[in-house]
Amino acid sequence: MLFSIVSLQAEELLPYELYYQSKIAKIKLKSVRTLKKNGEGYQLKQVGKAMMSSISESSNFTLVDDNIIPIQYDYHRKITAAGKKYRVSFDASQHTSTYSEKNGKKSKTIEAPNRVYDALNYQLQIRLDLQKFGSKYPLSEYIVSNRGRLKTYRFQYVKDEVLKTELGNLDTIVIERVRDKNNKITKMWMAKDWDYVLVKILHEADSKNELNLQKGMVNNKAIK
Repeated sequence: MLFSIVSLQAEELLPYELYYQSKIAKIKLKSVRTLKKNGEGYQLKQVGKAMMSSISESSNFTLVDDNIIPIQYDYHRKITAAGKKYRVSFDASQHTSTYSEKNGKKSKTIEAPNRVYDALNYQLQIRLDLQKFGSKYPLSEYIVSNRGRLKTYRFQYVKDEVLKTELGNLDTIVIERVRDKNNKITKMWMAKDWDYVLVKILHEADSKNELNLQKGMVNNKAIK
């Protein structure tokens, strides 16, 4: 271990900039994920590009007692001349989330529990929980509100693993998504010494899809 950056500051998330390459259905996709302060809260953003298409996601949220409180999630997909945009807004005081598209002409508001996340920041909550529990990470549930529906994602600890990457060997914790009566497999590798940022995702169903970290910085320090 050359450097450990975990838990340097309580109640404050460390900024990062991460570059990934993935292969989905034989199509190579490059993406960048960033986390930064945004006023009193934070913004998590991911932008992916492949040939004539792009997907952009952004999540604005606050942090209270190591729990993410979502504010707004935006999604924009563009494929040549076509595309899709929508927004999910959260009202913690009313315990609701509102899905809207077409500039608000189409919308749907649903009740949301106290612990609810958007389609992007639930992965950040997983990181916060890993910082707390490490290898004792319990079977955990994350309720995600997206497009007017609630969906529950369940994850469990698999093992600690030294993963060979483009950046060298990284100490990681492996977790997997728990599905009922489903042959799909989703595993995530999180870097223990680098604030548990995402290093790799493996998804196996009818085909095998992977996402791998190529380079990145956490709190202005290069991952290595």
